[in-house]
Order: sequence, then structure tokens, then C-alpha cells
Amino acid sequence: MIDSQTRTPSRTGEILARVNSLAEAHPSHEAYWTELLRLMSSVVGGTSAQFWQHNGESLVPLVLDGAGGEWGQLEQPFVQEAFQTLLPSIGQFATETDTVPSHCCLLVPFLDHERCLGIASLVTKYEGVNRSEAHLAILSAIAERVNRGTILSNFSYSLDELAKARDARLVVDGISKHFDMKPMAYSAVNRLHNYLAVDRVSLAIKRGSKCTIKAVSNQAVFDRRSNVIRQLEKLAGQVGLISEPLIFPRADQELPPALRDMVEKYFEVSNSVGIAMLPVFAEPARRKDDPEDLAATIQTDDDRKECIGVLVLEGIEQPLDFDRAKRRWDRVQGPVSSIVANSRHYDGLFLMPVWRALGSFADLYRGHTKSKAILITAAIASAFVALVAVPGDFKIRGEGMIQPIIRNHVYAEAEGTIDELRVADGDKVQPGDLLMNLKNPELGARVAEVAGKLHEAESQLQTSTMQRVMRNFKDESEERELVRNVASVEARISGLKEQLTLLKKNEAQLSIHSPIAGEVITWDVQQRLRNRPVKPGQRLVTIAVPAGGWEIELRIPDKRAGYLLNQWHVGEQHGQPVTATFVLTSDATQVYQGVVTKVASSSNEDDKDQENVVRVHVRLADDAMDKIKGAKPGTSVIGHVRCGRASIGYCKLYECFDWIQRTWFRYVA
Repeated sequence: MIDSQTRTPSRTGEILARVNSLAEAHPSHEAYWTELLRLMSSVVGGTSAQFWQHNGESLVPLVLDGAGGEWGQLEQPFVQEAFQTLLPSIGQFATETDTVPSHCCLLVPFLDHERCLGIASLVTKYEGVNRSEAHLAILSAIAERVNRGTILSNFSYSLDELAKARDARLVVDGISKHFDMKPMAYSAVNRLHNYLAVDRVSLAIKRGSKCTIKAVSNQAVFDRRSNVIRQLEKLAGQVGLISEPLIFPRADQELPPALRDMVEKYFEVSNSVGIAMLPVFAEPARRKDDPEDLAATIQTDDDRKECIGVLVLEGIEQPLDFDRAKRRWDRVQGPVSSIVANSRHYDGLFLMPVWRALGSFADLYRGHTKSKAILITAAIASAFVALVAVPGDFKIRGEGMIQPIIRNHVYAEAEGTIDELRVADGDKVQPGDLLMNLKNPELGARVAEVAGKLHEAESQLQTSTMQRVMRNFKDESEERELVRNVASVEARISGLKEQLTLLKKNEAQLSIHSPIAGEVITWDVQQRLRNRPVKPGQRLVTIAVPAGGWEIELRIPDKRAGYLLNQWHVGEQHGQPVTATFVLTSDATQVYQGVVTKVASSSNEDDKDQENVVRVHVRLADDAMDKIKGAKPGTSVIGHVRCGRASIGYCKLYECFDWIQRTWFRYVA
């Protein structure tokens, strides 16, 4: 055994020379690592030595020298920590019978320029911190010599290949978990981004002559309309057509001018400094076993491969190391290509979302959910049958208000301002009673002006007539002139009288009288009309006869009026009245009845909803207003007119059916 405390520089050099001699002897892989662990164990006086690797989930002991099984469980926590720090370390532990540390574990990592290949753990007796650190120093020197020299490339290739194969398997396993295109593409680009050690990875799927970018590494979403994605899709489409890799920049590859222009345009809109586009091929179809088909016999598998996509590798922060990425891609190319091909085929199936939903629904009828699914399906089927088979009252909805049957609206016949208001809401009036007076100063001034002109014309006519009677004129020509003046004045007097009569009539219209005997039902007349200007045709008040009965005026939308008109005509032919039900908007707890007495022959635009409506009059019973609590003229109601019988489903969903029919006729029929 070599004592580390008595070690001299020449002695250390001798140990390292022995490490080199192991490589020069070219033993097998297992023999090399076994001899190396024995040498390291002899340096520190260890009782066991072991070489560990990490497969991503757990520790794997690869080479064991000595009684490693005795300490294996105690070493694992220290080895796990060493894989996280990748630094030489010392772990102390005691046996079950000891209360103080009796042994220590010396941990030395073996590294190459890419990753940790493994960690050597050597168990030795604990003889103090200084002695353990001296042992760790010489072991670190041995590991450094192994890491720096050609030893790893010559003799650790099996461990390196094992690590790379394990990483490739993890990548493939992660991608193969997904079958749908979107999650598969997202998982593929992100796992390949880490495995290939490039700055950005994108996956484009080829269909026909076009390629579509499905996922970009480290981007959950991306803007498909951006210039970067559009230019990349155009470039991927060209690579998919030629089915050859594209690497740029690369000294040994000269691109065609058109393809080079596309690459340069992409570099202008992106921040890439290097790009590699690798076609992804599907497995070739099985060869036809037909000896007469010469083309199928002589065609090679490479000729029959189909390009299904393009894998885009980009260098952004540093130039792209294509050779290293290509070596790693070759390890996973076959299985990844098969996964992409299967997902592409699956994604292209006709109505795949529908089949997927049906498949999920069918799964409910298997296993422990079978009974529940059957019961739920039976309940849904029963409800559907009930909607189709069970009849119900088919009703059309409309809105309206309660009004007296006998009512008369009073309108303004002339323009003016209300000067005197003699009624209030609720007042009783008789035919001819004065309701209000309007004033129009302009009309009064006009009457006075015309009356003055008429008086002046009459005076002039009287003077001319007296002059003619007295024959006070010089000659015959003067007499003829006088006759003409008299005729002109008479015509003027006639026109002024007509104007004055019309103005007097307009002036009389400023006094508004009641057309019928009844009750003023306009709300708050004094507040709404006093001293207010009005125009001809403006409604002022409404006078109704409450004892004459009450009705509801419903507004039925024109798109629903067809059902009502059909039922109305059927009722007229068979003498069956059309009934209606309604509720007050202020109290929807009580339902009232009525009979349709009139349906408008045409539709007009409703001022409230700005849509065409058909007005329907529903007569109430004579004592209805006594039963309807809180009902007054103008009370808003919601009514339903009964239009026959139909299935419950159609009664509730008839508007949906009408919309489907209108849409079908608009775009298809």
C-alpha cells in the first residue's frame, strides 16, 4: 500500500505513471476500470471501490471492487450529492455498533468536456480530516490525469456510449408518450433542444408541397403570421421538396442561388447565425412481392422514402456545431421519425376529433363505469323520446300593455304653446268639454294683419264705388280705369276674406275639446303638458271609457307571426277562438287568460325594439280588471298566444329550427 502521508512528488509521479501504463496496456473495458479502481484503492488503503453512473432516475453501480455490497446503501446519499455538485467530497458514516464515524467515503467525479461519466467512491477507515483530505487530493490527481489524457477516448468508450444511448432512450421515451400532433411536436422540439445542444429547434410537418411549423423550442405559443415563421416555412418547404439536408453557412456546401436568397432573407428577419435543416423520412412501404412488377423489384428503399417533415436546428448565441448535433441526431433519427410519421398519419385522419370523442365515449361502457354509463344513456334517450313524442301547447311569445277597448287619443291640430290646461289625469270629461288652450302669437299677428288689410281694401272699394256712382271723372278713359281698379279691389277683398277665414279656423284649433265622454288616463298631465310647446299631430292626452272593457295589445315579432296567422285562419274556419295567457311584468306569479279578437293584416316597425311586429288584440273578461291586482292602463305584460299542439321539443326549440331553415335556404337552397 502507498502511504499518502509519506508521499513525495516523485512518488506521486510514479502513481500517475502507473495510471498511464494502464491505458498503454490496452486491456478490455472492464479490466481497465477494475485495475484503475484497485490502484486508487491501494493508494488510500480502501476496503472497497465502486464506479457509479446516474441514468436520470436512480444510481447504477457499474464496476465493483472489494466488499462494496456492505457499504453500498450507506454510500448512495453521498454519491447522489456528488452527482449534483460534480466536486470531490468526503462522506463520513459509522456502523450500527459505533457511535462515532469509523469509515469515510472518498468521492471523485470523472468528467469529459460534455458531462459527468461517473463517480468513483472508495471506502476507507476514517483517520482524521487531514488524512482524508490527503487521500482525496491524490485521487483527484488520478481522475484529472484520466480526464485530460487519451484514456477516456481509448478505454471509456463503452461507458460513454452507454450514457449516450441512455440519453437517446430518454429522449425517445419522452416524445413517444404523446400521439396527438401538437403535444408530440412540442415535446420533440424541447427534448431535442437539450439533447442536441443547439440554441433553437423547430419542427415543420410536410403535407403536399408545403411545410407548416408545428412547434418551436421553449415557446408554448408563437405568431404564425410573423415574418420569421413565414420565411422559415418557405425554406422548410424547399428542403422538403429536395429531401436533402441544408446547412448554412458551410464551406463545403454551395447552395443554389434561389435557395441561398431564401436563406439570406430568413437570416434578415431572424437572429440566427447558423442553421441546419434535416429532412425527416417515414419508413418505406413494404415492397410488393410481384415478380412481374419490375419497377417495384429494382426500386431501393431510399428511393421509396417519403419526406414527412423538416427538423430545423439553429445557432443564435454561437455558431452551430453541426457535426456534433448530427452525430446525436443519428442516434434518435429512426425512432423519432417513426413517432412523427405516426402522429402525422393520425392527425390527418378524416374527422379525427369526432372519432376521438366517440372513442372516449365508448370507453365509458367498459369496466366499472359500464352500469352508470348505461343508466345515463337510457335517461338521455328517454328524455329525447319524451321531447319528440310527448305533445304540448305551442305558444308564441310577445310583449304588450293593458289598454281600455274604447279609447281616443287627442292630438294637437296646430302649432303653439299650451297656455291654459283645464284637466288632470283621472278627470271625467264630456264630449265638447274644453281640455286646453294653446297660444300662438305669430298666428294672432297674422290674423290682425290680414284683418287690417281687408278693412283697408273694403274702404278703398267703398270710395271707388261712390266715385263711380257720382260719375266724378273727366273722360271715358278715366272711367274705364276706375272700373278696373274696382274689379282688382274686389278680387283682393275676396282673397283676404279667404285668408282670414282660414286663419280664424287655425286660431279655433288652438282650443282643444274632448271628442268623447270618458276619463283622462294620461299620467301626470299637468306636469307633462303645462307651458310646453307642441306641434301638429303630437299626442296630448288619451280619453278612455273604462266601463267599455279592457284588452291587451301584444307585439308579436314578424318572424314568429306565421304560426299565429295560420292558427287564426284555422280558428276562423272552424269557429274556434284563439286563446292567450299573460302575466304582468310587475307580478309574474299569477297567470291570466284572454281571447284574441283581432290580428293586424300587416306588420309595421315597432318604435321600441326597432323591428317589424304584428299587433294582436286580446280581449279580457269584463271583470278582469277587478281580479288583476295593481293593473292600470298602460301596464306592461308578457303574453303567449296558443297556436295549436306540437311536440315539447319543438315547442321549446322552434326558434332554433327556424334559424336552421333560414340559414339552409339562404346559403344552400
